[in-house]
Amino acid sequence: MDFFDVCCEFMYFFKEVKETSLTGFMNFHHNTRLAILSFSLILCVPAQAAPDWVEVAPGAYARQGQDGQVFETAYMANTGIVVGERCVALIDTGGSQQEGKEILAKAAELSDKPVCYVINTHHHPDHYFGNAAFHAHEQTRFIAHANLQAALNAAMPHYKPRASEFGGRDVQDPDFPPLDTVLSPGDAPLLLDLGGRTLRVEAQPTAHTHADLSVIDETYDVLWAGDLLFSSHIPVVDGSVLGWLEVSRQLHERASGVVVPGHGQVKGDRDDFTRQTDYLSELRDTIRGAVAKGQSLMDVTTQAMQDNPWGWTQYEAQYKRNLTNVYTELEWE
Repeated sequence: MDFFDVCCEFMYFFKEVKETSLTGFMNFHHNTRLAILSFSLILCVPAQAAPDWVEVAPGAYARQGQDGQVFETAYMANTGIVVGERCVALIDTGGSQQEGKEILAKAAELSDKPVCYVINTHHHPDHYFGNAAFHAHEQTRFIAHANLQAALNAAMPHYKPRASEFGGRDVQDPDFPPLDTVLSPGDAPLLLDLGGRTLRVEAQPTAHTHADLSVIDETYDVLWAGDLLFSSHIPVVDGSVLGWLEVSRQLHERASGVVVPGHGQVKGDRDDFTRQTDYLSELRDTIRGAVAKGQSLMDVTTQAMQDNPWGWTQYEAQYKRNLTNVYTELEWE
């Protein structure tokens, strides 16, 4: 019996149970099948397989995420492993302790050098919650935006019940290693020497979130944009649409080689910023027009941007959230 047959057999069996009285069920003659199929039920929910890793430049590897909903979709964010002659840097750690462990295992497979840096591009769970796998790695330095801890603390009351709901268990405060180095906008870029290659880490002004970092592999001209760039999933405005448009413009001008977004094809280029800029500009102009006409937030969320000419995934699930956040930002500009 293959996977599909098991699932179909279970559905047929469940129909039989529904059509059998309680007394009849207690005397049901398929006890063996009940035991087998009850055990097999979990197989009828397809597990999310870990995506493959892609070498985007010599010694630089990205795992492409799967577009979906945070806490519902495993392996959602793009993550990175950058191997130097002295040590290894990780760029984001995935959405769970298990994903963090898998990234560590992949890094050990790719290099016998220690993981010296974990760079978190921002605080969203699909990029950050894998940090919980790193307590035994005392030599690893954790690098993030100066606003990350405050942003995470503010979001945790929202994250915990959602994680509990979709995980089917009570989720307590995650146990993350402390941050070692934090950067603020205006600080000099942090240069990380991995041995034979240098990573340039910069804190950005409020854009996708209030706590965004960008990373440039100066040796091989790779921009790790984190969620400052979405090329498949609808861009999620959790910070400032105006700030994001400006940061996107600057990164677009600076990028000249491979660009790795936070969501989408991991081996992208600077042109991937164009579609995001078109969407964010349309979003900005839509809200400004609505405010000028005296439309309420309810008017905007029920009437605006029903179409999806950009072809974003998860559009229906997210576009009203963006309208709401941008309306709040621009209402009194």
